Amino acid sequence: IILPRSLYPGEKPLSIAQEFAKNIHDVYYPFRDSIIGWGFSPIAEAYMNFGVAGVFFMFLSLSILFKKISEIKCRINNYWIMVVGLLMPGALNLNRINFSSVVQESVINLFILTFSIFLIHIVFNIRFYKKRQSI
Repeated sequence: IILPRSLYPGEKPLSIAQEFAKNIHDVYYPFRDSIIGWGFSPIAEAYMNFGVAGVFFMFLSLSILFKKISEIKCRINNYWIMVVGLLMPGALNLNRINFSSVVQESVINLFILTFSIFLIHIVFNIRFYKKRQSI
């Protein structure tokens, strides 16, 4: 479910949140043409997928994740501050959207950040090298 629809082989199945929204639409809003989004927390997803053990492991995982984020933001390096800046909106929306969307958004944002930093380093190193060669 984490793969985008364009990369998924065949017909991509609905996520739990999408199934929930479809069920709500069919029962309460059949007169509407479109299905509106409904939040489905990762805790509910963990319970539906793995039962009570899933809830325990989800809370444990979220606790470790938020602890690591708080440790990262205390580092001096500006790149880690950018990582935290990218992850915090997902952390705030975590209880409102399905978990796969948060993971997908975070991975894509971190990839873009990593690629941007890599590109910036290449450009600045080339400029510094050319500047140094001309001296």
